[in-house]
Amino acid sequence: MARLLLVDIGNTRIKWAIKDGAEFTTAVPRFHRGHQMADLLDMDWGQITAPDRVFISCVAKPEVRAVLNAWVTLHWQLAPHYLVSTRRACGVINGYDSEESLGNDRWAAMIAAFHEQHGAVCVIDSGTAITIDVVNKDGKHLGGLILPGIIGMQTALFQQTALPPMTIKFTSRATLLGNNTHDCVSLGIQHTLSALFVRLMMYLREDLGTEPTCYLTGGDALAIQSFLPTATQHEPYLVLKGLALIASNA
Repeated sequence: MARLLLVDIGNTRIKWAIKDGAEFTTAVPRFHRGHQMADLLDMDWGQITAPDRVFISCVAKPEVRAVLNAWVTLHWQLAPHYLVSTRRACGVINGYDSEESLGNDRWAAMIAAFHEQHGAVCVIDSGTAITIDVVNKDGKHLGGLILPGIIGMQTALFQQTALPPMTIKFTSRATLLGNNTHDCVSLGIQHTLSALFVRLMMYLREDLGTEPTCYLTGGDALAIQSFLPTATQHEPYLVLKGLALIASNA
């Protein structure tokens, strides 16, 4: 059985895991934005046993991919395999007009969620951007949504107004209106996202005839989970699990 190194590189963080037979071992995620990627790889991969294959989901800038290629080639004499979204894989049918333009991380995450649930799923990835994808019980990807992440919403507000930058903390309390600037900003973001998910679930119940199981992943998943109006299953390594499924069928 091949020893696989599975890598999920977002715009901000890098996650990875080793799949060796039935064993699936994850590592602590690291922030790569603003850091030297080669140094991070030296720290994390310098002492591990060389894998047989390397499968990567990468949505970061091209220079990040170049560093990865050079490191893996130099240390393990391997050529990494980069995930590209296809028309279908592992029982899931891509709903995009142009299948390759669907983010490969989203593709891997929805495949993992569908295989775990064996039914209709809604995958919410809350990171630098918030993405939402829906797959019906037959494995058809119905499409998705993309909006700014919670940091992006805050940054846009602070850059376009005279509001001073502040650290936003969210709460699960049911208060509608804030009585200070901090609460007004945080509650504005909370209610914006909450209202979106109320509308989304109403639509999906009508369209699917049932409410899909919702999976929540991404670096800000826990920050928004407490105030989403629907139950969600937090799965931080959803993309890596999807990569493992795709790699096993490659």
